[in-house]
Amino acid sequence: MYFLSGILPSVYWVVHYVISCRGYGGVDGAFVGYIFGVVYLMFVARFLLGNLSSVVSKSVDPPVFREYDFWWGLSCTGALGWAVTIFAGFPLLGYTGGFYMPGAGINYFKEENKRAMAMVYLPINLLTLLLFLAHTLLRVFSPSFLADNVFVDVLGHAAFYFSITDLALFTQAFPSGTAVIRRWNLAVCAVLWLSWLALLIVTLVIPEEKFLYLYDGACKA
Repeated sequence: MYFLSGILPSVYWVVHYVISCRGYGGVDGAFVGYIFGVVYLMFVARFLLGNLSSVVSKSVDPPVFREYDFWWGLSCTGALGWAVTIFAGFPLLGYTGGFYMPGAGINYFKEENKRAMAMVYLPINLLTLLLFLAHTLLRVFSPSFLADNVFVDVLGHAAFYFSITDLALFTQAFPSGTAVIRRWNLAVCAVLWLSWLALLIVTLVIPEEKFLYLYDGACKA
């Protein structure tokens, strides 16, 4: 079920550009493919990294993934997901679901469970940070590369949207990887959060191109 959770966010994200590109000949078909391709590429990477700790240590059970259908469905809570994505073009991709420890009645505040969940989320958080870093550097030093490689630009944007829960949302519980790391090690959480904040400031201030602007690649020429 993990890979089904990306369908609605991808569809809503595409609908945003279908609406936005109405006066420009419509949305480019390749761009639609890029959105679905990027979301599922990220899902595969996150799934593999989330299971990395159980592969390294045979004594650790693989985590389970739980979808958050309520975030994307036709409900009051679901409106937070689909409405923000369709009308603002801001998909909170981290809210497709979260990783949990297998079994019921888990106390996530026990020290061994804090560490176990941190080892699940830390590789995922680092991947998100590295992708956001790479996208920021390209925006600063090689914007023409992003203009010519829309798939890479979409990937960088997706990394930012995932970073909201992976790196920024330290006050919330699952699926916020930030909160998991905070519970385990406040210093590591602070380093990740400050790194994310620094990258956000750089990508907002230095490049001439607007941040979170994909319309040139989305709409037909």
